[in-house]
Amino acid sequence: MEKRFSLTVTLLTLLGIVPFIASALVASYEREVATYLLHRPSDAELVGLVGRTSLIAYAGSILSFMAGARWGGEFGKSGDRINAGVMALAVIPSIIAWVMLIFGMLPGTWVAGAMLVLSGCFLMLLAWDSTARYPAWYMTLRTIATLSALTCLIAVAMQILPG
Repeated sequence: MEKRFSLTVTLLTLLGIVPFIASALVASYEREVATYLLHRPSDAELVGLVGRTSLIAYAGSILSFMAGARWGGEFGKSGDRINAGVMALAVIPSIIAWVMLIFGMLPGTWVAGAMLVLSGCFLMLLAWDSTARYPAWYMTLRTIATLSALTCLIAVAMQILPG
């Protein structure tokens, strides 16, 4: 039996998109944020660093959270056996996210690479979740949230990459 639509889940998922957008805006408009919000144009580089780091940290947190839901879901299934493959796959995104947070602090294009790797992880997790028996309304919501995260990550990454 498919779970009914949940306004709470919908609102919380949409609210979860806000930090992606806010971080991407700060990273993309570092001079404007430093000038108009902080009244310190000289801090533009620092503001950009905060925006990019915030975007990577939040993306990693959400990726870990979503993969952790698969981990927890494995315990909620009936029967005595736990699928070791599901458990292993649910841990991998968290490890990748941790490494990308470290890469995101390195100078140069490493931060853009970290954002693109995280984008790929979001796509893979969405593909994996599409094989689960989640309700159709939830998968539509997940797709919207994933595309929002990808838009933010890729847009900021493209600003960083040369050319």
